Amino acid sequence: MLTRTDSDIETYDDLVDETITTFGSGSALYQLTETIFEELGIYDEYDYRDIPLSDFGSALDEGRVDACGAYTTLLGTSLSGGMQDLESRVDVEPLTMSDDQQAAVEGLPSPEVQMISPDPFDDIDEVLAWTDVANIVFADHVSEDLAEHAVEVWFDNWAEVQEAYGSILDDEDDNLHSGFLDELPVHPGAANVFEDRGTETDEWNVGSP
Repeated sequence: MLTRTDSDIETYDDLVDETITTFGSGSALYQLTETIFEELGIYDEYDYRDIPLSDFGSALDEGRVDACGAYTTLLGTSLSGGMQDLESRVDVEPLTMSDDQQAAVEGLPSPEVQMISPDPFDDIDEVLAWTDVANIVFADHVSEDLAEHAVEVWFDNWAEVQEAYGSILDDEDDNLHSGFLDELPVHPGAANVFEDRGTETDEWNVGSP
């Protein structure tokens, strides 16, 4: 979470009674943020605004929100369009956690927590971040055929996606599954596509649709 450098907000506890935005409700990043806030004991203790990512910068700059979620790609080496606008529009600083809070969130079944240097944010040397590289999660009710189709479409259009988003890695198998989380099983439909591509999946945690 980021706030303006001239803000009185310094810690996550300071978000209580403030106006914030994170990410689109229902998105994986929104769910992750919600889980973290629950663990910190501040969930729903703030005024949440569902604002498009492209408007984060203007909302923070104009005072429509007091703090906002933020993310980088490739462990802090690049920014998406919405984050580029945020970085260029307003001077920001990250919220801090106490040692006890950090220990609590590090124990959550979520992506690895580590300190990173978000290079595109000139005023931020280091920040505690969730290094989430697993971007697609299928719900249990999604059929095997549907999951197969979705993954195949992604692979078939990889070049176009990579052209649109320069931070997308090359479609090599290690890049595609190095971010799988041990706590989350791989959907059988997705596993089928990887097997067809020649990826060894015998040691994967493949779940049921």
